[in-house]
Amino acid sequence: YVLIPADTGTLSISTTPVNGEVFVAGVSWGIAPQSQVVDIGTYTVTFGDMTGYTTPSAVLATVTKDTVTTATGTYVLIPAPQLVITYTPETVYENDEVTVTVEADEAPVEGVSVYIHDPSEQVQLFRNTDELGTCTFTAYEAGDWWMTASKAEYTDAESVTITVLEKGPITEYDIALSVGWNLISLPLIPDDSDIEVVLTGVEGVESVWAYTAGVDTGVWYSYSPGAPSDLNDMVDGYGYWMSMSASATLTVTGTEMPV
Repeated sequence: YVLIPADTGTLSISTTPVNGEVFVAGVSWGIAPQSQVVDIGTYTVTFGDMTGYTTPSAVLATVTKDTVTTATGTYVLIPAPQLVITYTPETVYENDEVTVTVEADEAPVEGVSVYIHDPSEQVQLFRNTDELGTCTFTAYEAGDWWMTASKAEYTDAESVTITVLEKGPITEYDIALSVGWNLISLPLIPDDSDIEVVLTGVEGVESVWAYTAGVDTGVWYSYSPGAPSDLNDMVDGYGYWMSMSASATLTVTGTEMPV
């Protein structure tokens, strides 16, 4: 008997744009490109995982006699998460402390390098975010400040501009409070927005309430002297309901709001 050799062909496998590991019928052929002579027939070609890329789908390659059959796997780069900068307070005045938050995919990112440029662009402040994705700086000058943020394995944040407003001269304004409920707002930007500082010297305060509107509903925040409270600040531009057990005068010290 004479052995009749099997019909064969060549299977050539490549990957793009990077060279990944290739498998034929579950057996590794090594890192692409690879080429071997095999028996004619249909083979399942699969590809190994590569960090930062999507894995190509399996390919069916049919090898015919005395021909070269090619199979190619295309890896697609997975975009790095985009850093996003936000800041508080929403309105910033000179010498205010600004809290910067950096997130990616709506989650805080620690260790982000935040670059903060003052209006003259002659001073650049550098901060690193903490475990909450935050850092702070003092906006010591009125004008347009701008920020950028970057970290390895992330796409840099788009530049964010903060327009810092100039404060007017310090002044005072008296608000008369009656027994019962009073609806007030602060006509000045308080020097210190801490609610206990704002209410210093005002006797007869039972409670203070503020409402924050949401998309579907709102939230009430309250302050009561000597009791647990979740209303910690009183600021200009918001309305407050104050319950008083006695008449009093609230003297607000601060600066006038810019026109």
